[in-house]
Amino acid sequence: MSAFVSAAPWTGVGRPVGVNRGLPGRKRGMAAQRLRPCPARCPLPGCVCQPVDLPPTFSRCTPVATGGSPTSEHTRITDKSVLFHSSASIYSSFHPSTFVLGRYVRIHDRPSRQSAREQPPSTPTNELLSLATDTRGQAFPYDHIEQWLAATMADLGGEQAIASRIRSPHMNPSSARRLGLTVAARTNRIPWLVERKEVAFVGCLAKFVADPALAAALVATAAGPAGPRRLVGATQQEREWGVGLSIDDPGVEDPSAWRGENLLGVALERVRDVLLAQVAA
Repeated sequence: MSAFVSAAPWTGVGRPVGVNRGLPGRKRGMAAQRLRPCPARCPLPGCVCQPVDLPPTFSRCTPVATGGSPTSEHTRITDKSVLFHSSASIYSSFHPSTFVLGRYVRIHDRPSRQSAREQPPSTPTNELLSLATDTRGQAFPYDHIEQWLAATMADLGGEQAIASRIRSPHMNPSSARRLGLTVAARTNRIPWLVERKEVAFVGCLAKFVADPALAAALVATAAGPAGPRRLVGATQQEREWGVGLSIDDPGVEDPSAWRGENLLGVALERVRDVLLAQVAA
């Protein structure tokens, strides 16, 4: 059952229910309740938010519940899941979000040979990122997770020229993915298949650590009626990073019905565990 609870923290859904264009009689009433622009910089107009208490360094906000389905163009929140399916969703690998990282270091090439993803969640985030990346070499700015994934795939495949192209400023996500697929088609994919879960975790961690508002939204998804909500990449065409089902598919919340691995959702859930542990510490 889909539901918004008025006391629930902001979870990145963008415009709250009732503000969607084409719903007569709602927009004026919602606009009258506006307090200030959304501190999480929702990509859609009309978000009405109220500040709520949060641990230091986080800024959460509360969507105003007006009934109906809690669905935006890109994200749907239910009792059990957060379903996301386009670049407008903050959970998407295509969503604009700037962070800086050095080159990824393979697990077996690290002095400790340890996975950052498998460290205790309470481990400081800077230590986790330092464990998995080259902190002595050049650091690169990334505009979205897709750029990080594709550039790292190229690095692991020994395609340095393509990696440099992917890291070009203002590289759009679709172009980054196409270049990444070029690498996948002509190189040995085994290194990537071994490292991809760790790569996704490291990139997502860097993204959310770099933006406290996004971090607060991700942390807020843990407050489901039945426990932490599952993060689900609900895209029919995506079977590696998503579940291979559309956001409206009846089986999208049933892992037994999934046609994909949902690796991005899994990485986001692990990042959420880490952020929650940082607050608790």
